[in-house]
Amino acid sequence: ELYLRELMELTKQNPSVIAYGFGTGIDLTHDDTEKYLKQFHDRVKERSKNFTFFSPKFFVKSSLYKYGDFIGATFFNQSFNDSKQQLKAAAQFLPPAKPLVVTEYGSAAEPGNHNGYSDPLSLEYQTKYFLDHYKYFKELNKTKPLVAGSFVYSLADYHYAIPPISGTNYDNERIASYGLLRGDRERKMSYDMVKSLYADERVYNPPIGKYAEEFSPSLILVATLLTAALVFILNENHRIREN
Repeated sequence: ELYLRELMELTKQNPSVIAYGFGTGIDLTHDDTEKYLKQFHDRVKERSKNFTFFSPKFFVKSSLYKYGDFIGATFFNQSFNDSKQQLKAAAQFLPPAKPLVVTEYGSAAEPGNHNGYSDPLSLEYQTKYFLDHYKYFKELNKTKPLVAGSFVYSLADYHYAIPPISGTNYDNERIASYGLLRGDRERKMSYDMVKSLYADERVYNPPIGKYAEEFSPSLILVATLLTAALVFILNENHRIREN
């Protein structure tokens, strides 16, 4: 709440700030969620005419959507099929008059990786990711208006303050390679794809490539040796054998 108050004070004269978000991955089934959302919603409405929104973890039947002037959907580095399932749930559970905005969608691409879109870390995969998602947003809106707008994540690559725990296997572990542009503002394939999609120009599928997951035969050898060692220990230990 303190952070929200400070943020509102800093941005109240900024015309580019049109909404305040209460978080991504909000669990609508948790007992304390309504208290959390109501407190922040009331705080914003007391001091501002800006919109409010939040992004639920899962779209479920709930009365809590009333605390957002619009509801966010976040498709962050997840598969296209997962995104489709979320949007289908949103169409089922959102109140009819409640706008849905895709607040961020995108995937990371390994710098210089041109293995084709069959490789989930390639530049082609990132390009295909935007193509599939944007086309699906438009397809949904043909039958029934659902997606009021979408925001790409992100315009350019940036650097983490701290390298992610999971690691990236990049030469530069601090780089977050989600951007349509590299850190030096050089365009990626995905930039031209998004530009063409938003301008309603003709687009083409990027090459699929021949990606194969890395596999090390040494893993089988290690697993076999560990299993043999375990069987030997169990067999040699008298106490274990007796019990």
